[in-house]
Formats: sequence, structure tokens, C-alpha cells
Amino acid sequence: MEIKVNEHTPHWITDLAARRSLSLVRISKYVQSIEAFGLAPRSVFHVNEADYPPPTPNEEQPLQQRPTQHDASLTA
Repeated sequence: MEIKVNEHTPHWITDLAARRSLSLVRISKYVQSIEAFGLAPRSVFHVNEADYPPPTPNEEQPLQQRPTQHDASLTA
């Protein structure tokens, strides 16, 4: 189910979703499509991945970057 809202989700929608055990997930279809086609603009502060490779799955993430329970509830 998709419910479109501008900025803030009305409380009655949040309450209804909770009663039906639904999760609220905020997404931008525009951003997803730009990223999917590799068209996202690079930041002027972009670091070359060869100089700083992304962490491997078995490396520990710093505490500030770990998903919180609040984050998990929004993405479930």
C-alpha cells in the first residue's frame, strides 16, 4: 500500500498503520531511480573509493553508524 503525503504524516494515518501492524517507510522514487541508473551527481567532497574502499561486511561499524532500533522500525 502506498500513501502519499507532503511533509508530515497525519497522526490518524500513523495510528491506523499501527493498528494494522503496518510499517511506515519513507522513500523517494525519484532518488531511487537516479541511484539505480548511476546518475547521482558526485559531491565536490567525493573521496575516490580506491583511496578509501568501503568496509567489508565483517568489519565493525563505528557506534554512530550502527542502525538503531528506531531506524529498523522505519525500514521494516
